[in-house]
Amino acid sequence: MMTSRDRTSGGSFEAAADAVVSGDAVALQAMVASSPGLPVARSPRDHGAMLIHYVAANGVEDERQRTPPNAVDIAETLIKGGAEMNATFLDGASGTTPLVSLVTSIHPHRAGVASDLVEAFVAAGAKVNGLNDDGEPLRLALEFGFLESAEALVRCGAEVSTIAQAAGLGRIDLVTASLEGGGLPRTDVDAAFALACRYGWTAVAEVLLDEGVDIDAQGPSGFTGLMWAVRFGRLDTIKLLLDRGASMDITNDYGGTAFGVGMHFLQHAPEPGVDYAATIDALFSAGHRPPRGVAATGQMMVDAVLATHGFLRQGPAPTAHAMFAAIWRREADSVRAMLNDRPDLVDAWLTGNSWSEFAGMEVWDSRGYEAPRGLDPLAYATVLGAAECVRC
Repeated sequence: MMTSRDRTSGGSFEAAADAVVSGDAVALQAMVASSPGLPVARSPRDHGAMLIHYVAANGVEDERQRTPPNAVDIAETLIKGGAEMNATFLDGASGTTPLVSLVTSIHPHRAGVASDLVEAFVAAGAKVNGLNDDGEPLRLALEFGFLESAEALVRCGAEVSTIAQAAGLGRIDLVTASLEGGGLPRTDVDAAFALACRYGWTAVAEVLLDEGVDIDAQGPSGFTGLMWAVRFGRLDTIKLLLDRGASMDITNDYGGTAFGVGMHFLQHAPEPGVDYAATIDALFSAGHRPPRGVAATGQMMVDAVLATHGFLRQGPAPTAHAMFAAIWRREADSVRAMLNDRPDLVDAWLTGNSWSEFAGMEVWDSRGYEAPRGLDPLAYATVLGAAECVRC
């Protein structure tokens, strides 16, 4: 639950929050010296965050979710001033402490200071196993994809208490010991397999397969181990899974196959360091065949792989812009054809991730129709009452 500290006056807290996220250590130190209560004060905003939550860069206002290079120094100023390292905010749940907020935020990781902040937070009293001593920080760090923070938590004393956590950390010794103990729920073993594939712990994945784990088990969002390995370009793991017969045809909750996952993240949210050309080549070499030709991606090496295997479709690719126009005209056949021609639009269609493609778009038709803002294609078709397009 939130602590009972009173919320501070808006002006002083807002100025301090700006200093935290901009990395202005001198200004912050001066503010804390003149107003010693700032490190334990709460924002007047509805979320009620403390300044230490702004260091975590998660759950506060969007424009302040950023991490300066000297974030550790900023944190130390607040810690010396008495920051409450296990304070919650928002709904007061255990997942809103500074530590959990930190290990589930992308900004400290992009800034390269996440593990140092984890160590600083825990040294200052943050409960490394979570408020309820249930391993929540470690579990969420792994689920959110932040191995750096997970490993820092373990260095700081976090218990590796489940087979999934052991698999996510690549701890084959702990995974083997858990399996030898027996009695594990199938869901726990499946979760361990998914994390092993996600992080590319091929030897761990192989041990789990040898123990009879379902290679095509689908977890959250319908992702299989192969889909996780493809998303993050874990080539050795992909080879293992394909050699062991993983299905390339299973679809996730968004209608995407493993190939579709690779194409979607290549075009919409590429992971740093992933060799998408080699990843896609592995799928094609194992026998995957897209239902139709694939439009050029603009990535030279990927397009070369598509061409080599005979799947590079000539001609312009359909766009989300064109798809919205077809929905407005109730041209269901056109919508269906576009989705068939560009499989990666299946994800965008369902999740709305492609809205950026037409942000700011105005007149797109000779009749001067202006597209409503903030709707994904499915919602747009629903609002228009375009039932045939909805069914696409």
